[in-house]
Amino acid sequence: MVTDRSFNLYADALDVVGISDPTIGDPKPAIYAATIRKRWGLGPRATMDSWFFPLKFGTSLPSIPLWLDDTVNWIVDLEASHEETRRTLRIA
Repeated sequence: MVTDRSFNLYADALDVVGISDPTIGDPKPAIYAATIRKRWGLGPRATMDSWFFPLKFGTSLPSIPLWLDDTVNWIVDLEASHEETRRTLRIA
């Protein structure tokens, strides 16, 4: 996606639930990878875990957890996925 708009959906989502993440910084990066997991504790309230990775041009992409449920995750290697996509589409 190409856009000239600058926003951070991860930070906006945290604002909606009244949480902040000090790793976001200011200004908020427009290019990032993030994942969120909701867990139910012993009480009536849910707990939220999050992982935030600011991205920079010219650096490798991170591996991030994709949560399938409260306890099962799949580690997504974004760099390997990006390279495989480039190879498959024959993009130099």
